[in-house]
Amino acid sequence: MKKLAILLIGLSTLISKAEIVNYEMEGNLEASSPIGCISIDELKNTHTPADIFTGVQECVLKEDYAKAVDLYFVARTYGYFDTKRVTDKSSHQAVRVLLINTFSNIDGIKREKMSQNLKASFKENSLLCNKLEKIGKPNYYPRYMIQHGLNAFLGNADKSPLASPFDADKEWKASLQEYLKCHL
Repeated sequence: MKKLAILLIGLSTLISKAEIVNYEMEGNLEASSPIGCISIDELKNTHTPADIFTGVQECVLKEDYAKAVDLYFVARTYGYFDTKRVTDKSSHQAVRVLLINTFSNIDGIKREKMSQNLKASFKENSLLCNKLEKIGKPNYYPRYMIQHGLNAFLGNADKSPLASPFDADKEWKASLQEYLKCHL
């Protein structure tokens, strides 16, 4: 028992002295055209989820939850679509990490208000579905997600980062139906 205690203390000392290093690839979760707290009508299909989550954060900080909710659902839907076209499954957590980064510096009260607004808005999403159909499917290269995956880190140049063949129209419609529950 005494040897176990000494071993655990030694292990604890090693862990406390360990240096944690975070490696990131250039472009990982990068917002190439960050937006502010704008209305969904001002969005373009060239805005990536990384761009849009900057607007979500700004809207929540300003307590403009209506805009924040719309932007949130667009970012999540675009991210859902991107997981269908990016082949490296390890990169698919990019939107979840963007979400964590977006809300990590927002106080609990505002996060709770945002959560309440999200729950209330998801039930009435037909207007959002119509607006997203009008904006259209994503029209950007999903670098923010590709650079988040292990293939980018390991330099797997022989692997295509995008699915081919890929029916973007079909997958966009599926994304609207599966993620947002749009009735198309």
